[in-house]
Amino acid sequence: MNSFLLYLVQSSLALILFSTIYYFLFRKENNSGVNRTYLLATGLISLFLPFVKFNLSTSEAGKDFAAWLPAFTVGQSVKPTTPAYSATDYILAVYLIVAAILLCKFLYNIFHLLFIIIKNEKLKKNDGNIIITANDKSPYSFFKYIFLPGNKINSPDINYILAHELVHVKKSHSIDKLLVEFISIIQWFNPFVYLYKKELTAQHELSADSELIQQGTNIAEYMNSLLEFTVFSSANSLTNNYNSLLKRRLEMLNKTQTTSIPWLKVIFSIPLGLFIIVIAGIVNGGSSITLAKDNLLPELKINMSDVYVNSNAAPTLLEVQQSSSQKSKVKADNKEPYKIVDKMPMFPGGDEKLLNYLAQNIHYPAIAKKAAIQGRVLVNFTVTKSGKVKDVTVLKGIGGGCDEEAMRVVKSFPKWIPGKLKGVPVDVSFTLPIIFKLQ
Repeated sequence: MNSFLLYLVQSSLALILFSTIYYFLFRKENNSGVNRTYLLATGLISLFLPFVKFNLSTSEAGKDFAAWLPAFTVGQSVKPTTPAYSATDYILAVYLIVAAILLCKFLYNIFHLLFIIIKNEKLKKNDGNIIITANDKSPYSFFKYIFLPGNKINSPDINYILAHELVHVKKSHSIDKLLVEFISIIQWFNPFVYLYKKELTAQHELSADSELIQQGTNIAEYMNSLLEFTVFSSANSLTNNYNSLLKRRLEMLNKTQTTSIPWLKVIFSIPLGLFIIVIAGIVNGGSSITLAKDNLLPELKINMSDVYVNSNAAPTLLEVQQSSSQKSKVKADNKEPYKIVDKMPMFPGGDEKLLNYLAQNIHYPAIAKKAAIQGRVLVNFTVTKSGKVKDVTVLKGIGGGCDEEAMRVVKSFPKWIPGKLKGVPVDVSFTLPIIFKLQ
C-alpha cells in the first residue's frame, strides 16, 4: 500500500480509538477544561502516531548475510512494460482532489475574515476589539477580534455577548479551531473527524458559558440572550459562534456547574492511551524479537528461486531461510556494507518499479544472441547511506557482453531510499540475479 495512504489509515484509526474512549469516559463530564485538553492531545497524537516506531529486536544486524533482490529475466522478445495505474493511485488522486478543495475553502475563510477586519469599523469595548459588521446576523470571534452585528451594538444583551466572546479570546480557542480544521482536511473521509470537530466546538462554548456562570451571571437572562440568535449563525467554520449548539448548552446551563477533575477516568485513560501508542510503535517498527547468545548470530542462507516479470503482481524483496547448522561472529569492521538491517534500502516505488526500470533499460547483447549464450548473471552492488549505487561487480558471469550489460544498467540506477540501522542510514549490499534467456 502507498505509504501515505497507510499513514492516513493509521492516523484515522487512532482518532477513532481516542474518540471512542472520549465518548464513553468524558463526554458527559461537565468539565470543559479536561475535555478540551483530552481532545487536543489525542488529535495531535493521531497526526503523529504513524511516525512512532519502536525497534524491539534483541539481535544486531549482520554483515555475513546475503540479501538478494528478485531475479529479472531478459529475453529476445522482451518489451518495456508500461507502468499501469493501480486502484491505489486512483484512490489517492480522489483523496488529494477533495483535500485540495477543502484546503482552498480553509484559506478562503481565513482571507475572508481578514477582509472583514480590514474593511469594517473597529472599536474597543469591555476590553474587546470589536469589529462592527453590516451583513452578519449573529456575534462570533476569531483570535482577538469579536465580530458584532451593527444592530446589536446597543442591545441590552451586549454585556453577555462580549463577556462570552472574551472567554474565547482569552482561552485562545481559535488556535484549537485551526488545528481541528487541519485535521479534518487530512481526514475528510473519516466520519469520526466531524464528531470530533463538533465535540471540541461544544467544549469551547460550554467553557465560555461556565465562565460566565462562575462570574455570577443571571442564568435565565443569559439563556434568553442566547435564544435571540437561535436562527442565525456564522457560516465560517473557523469562528467561535455565540449561538453554537444551543440545545446542549441550555441543558448544561440547567445542570450544576463543577470544576472537579474526574481523576479516576483520567488515570484510566492515560495507560490506555500509552498502550495504543506502544502497539502502534511496535507495528510501525516492524519489530521482531530473536534470542542471541554470547553475541553469536545464526548464519542466514538465502534460497532464491528465479522470479520472472509479472506485471500483475509485485515480487517480494527477500526470501530468507535460516540455517542453524553454522554460526559466525558479527564483524566489527563498520566499513563493510551491511546485508540485513532494520529497514532495507528500497528502489523508488518498490520492487515492481525496479523490475519495470530493468525492463525499460536492459538489452540482450547482439553477440550473446548470435552465440546463443544464456544463463544467469549475479551482480553485487552497494546502496550507500546517501542512496547512491556503488561498488558494482559481477559475482557470476556468462560472457557474450551480458556481464557488461548487467553492470551498465545497475550503475544507471537512480538514487535509492537508503537503508537504516537503528534509525541511522548505513551502506547495504545487494545481489541482483539477471537471467538472459532466448525465446
